[in-house]
Amino acid sequence: MGHGGVTDISAQLWYAARTLLTARRLGLQTRSILDELFLGSQALNVVFTSRAFQPFSERFGSTFVFAGPSLDEREPEPDFPWDLIGSKEVILVTLGTIFNLDPHPYRLCLEALANTNRPVVVSTGHGLPENALPCLPNVIVRPFVPQMRLLRQASLFVCHGGIGGLSRAIGCGVPVITSPVIREQALVGARVEELGAGVLIPRRKLTVTGLRDAANRVMGDRAFSENAENVGESFVSTDGMDEAVERIFALTRLQSSP
Repeated sequence: MGHGGVTDISAQLWYAARTLLTARRLGLQTRSILDELFLGSQALNVVFTSRAFQPFSERFGSTFVFAGPSLDEREPEPDFPWDLIGSKEVILVTLGTIFNLDPHPYRLCLEALANTNRPVVVSTGHGLPENALPCLPNVIVRPFVPQMRLLRQASLFVCHGGIGGLSRAIGCGVPVITSPVIREQALVGARVEELGAGVLIPRRKLTVTGLRDAANRVMGDRAFSENAENVGESFVSTDGMDEAVERIFALTRLQSSP
């Protein structure tokens, strides 16, 4: 098995183990880690996206509640040099907070995007020193940035395909270029591309020329942003959180009754 397959399985095992440990700390009934990996359906399943974004959503029955993604704008406001970008449209780049210690993908993004007529904002997360990347006049590099506020004036979001940041971008009507690291992110990126809201570039095929061409294509074709706006509207209009909370409490009462 190749390195990529090992990474996929490790990530899935880590997620399943974390889920089981959290459930047991809360005193909830749990199954084995293999059941959690391969038999994920429960009496109640809360899905943090919209039916429009979920592939094959017609196969998801009444035990699934589509709560929609979290688009909460009440985020911490890190120090940020707003005077350097003003009201200009920006390109926002973030490659995650787990597999983010290799500076090469960031340098590739900078080389591909720095010569556009838009400021490029790069969020690296913890671990990667800011001086690991070149200092360029059209680029702002920070460990963390006010993501939602920047997305409000972004014309493109370049990311690894993590569902959180990607949902925020699409929720703001911003088209996305994804370059995934693990399989889950590849599925998310493929769905974005299928819906016409962005482009998927496999990480092993990520090049300066390929990313630059994809960025010009996405920002130059209004159809991408229109499709992102349509999918984003499905995120905003999916209001299943109250139903999810009510059904969680109902299920808890049922399981605790004698």
